[in-house]
Amino acid sequence: MQMTVDLFDSIINTSQDCVFWKDKERRFLGVNQAFLDYYGFESADVLIGKNDEEMGWHSDPEPYKQDELRVLSGKSTYKVLGKCVIKGEERDIIASKRPLYDDDEIVGRFCITSYPDDKDTCYIGFFECINDKKTAKYLFDEASKFAKENKFKHIVGPVDASFWIKYRLKINKFERPYTGEPYNKDYYFDLFKANKFNVIE
Repeated sequence: MQMTVDLFDSIINTSQDCVFWKDKERRFLGVNQAFLDYYGFESADVLIGKNDEEMGWHSDPEPYKQDELRVLSGKSTYKVLGKCVIKGEERDIIASKRPLYDDDEIVGRFCITSYPDDKDTCYIGFFECINDKKTAKYLFDEASKFAKENKFKHIVGPVDASFWIKYRLKINKFERPYTGEPYNKDYYFDLFKANKFNVIE
């Protein structure tokens, strides 16, 4: 178990994605290093135990509050548009997250990200799925549904949703220590191909 925890910490804190987690009262429990760097904080101590309203970084915090309340009630967030002040600059972001449950176990999830200045393409990332074609098809169908409803022509992925929107599906030849990308399951490639994703260079 200790090795798993150490590996998780290593991946989280070397990822370029901003990651945070909260308790049932919507208070921050922790963030990764990318989050601290992006927002300009020296330590997570400035966040721990506070909610978004207390941080004061949303000009309109209500959409984020309602999203978190929906998640706490067991629902998913979908097509969330909000504004966040980062180092004095207000930025837009749209994101959707859809967990899939089997009893109390999450068997698949992903995130769809889109940007106001990119009208043709949305991006799929943070993909996780058990080795089951029906489960994977449900996830990709939901991604396709989002793209069609929002008039996107393309879905690109898997991406890491960093500022540079890097994407590739690495599934083998991992060497330890290996950080910065997820340890994708080797069957992910077949799941993407089976759901009409084409390989691009």
